[in-house]
Amino acid sequence: MKLLRQTIRKLILENNLNPDNPNMKMLEDMNTSGSWQLISSGSDQFPNGPEARFEWGEDPCLYMAKLTADYDDIIFIETIEALSDEYNDMCEGQGYASDMMYELMEFADNHDVQLSLVADAFNQLDDDDRRPDTAALTAWYKRLGFKDSPQGNGTLVYNFIHRAM
Repeated sequence: MKLLRQTIRKLILENNLNPDNPNMKMLEDMNTSGSWQLISSGSDQFPNGPEARFEWGEDPCLYMAKLTADYDDIIFIETIEALSDEYNDMCEGQGYASDMMYELMEFADNHDVQLSLVADAFNQLDDDDRRPDTAALTAWYKRLGFKDSPQGNGTLVYNFIHRAM
């Protein structure tokens, strides 16, 4: 397992020509933090930049974050999802996703990296409204500290103000 993590770490760094890139440093620190488990990385699935998938949490309350690093100081959150096919009352709606996001935001703060995303609810259950729709998901991200992008393109951003323009 250690060899696999070292190989993945090496691939992340090789996918970026600039070893001082704050995104790569952030992803590396996440991987060595103990609470984030890197499960895959590379640029083959997202041609705009390096991609990393992390698991966070403990079974049965595991979450996955898919992140792309298109620019040197911006990480796009492709998806955040609970890794259970069915709604789990013990995990969902209990603050685990908020805890995960606060941790991710702390890494972004520490590395002066902007996070961006498009809130889009998916994996909703047809007969169950416990998972948030897109409007509720957008409101949740805003309560966490995300703001509407100044470009007005529907993107939500975190740490936009800290960045040098």
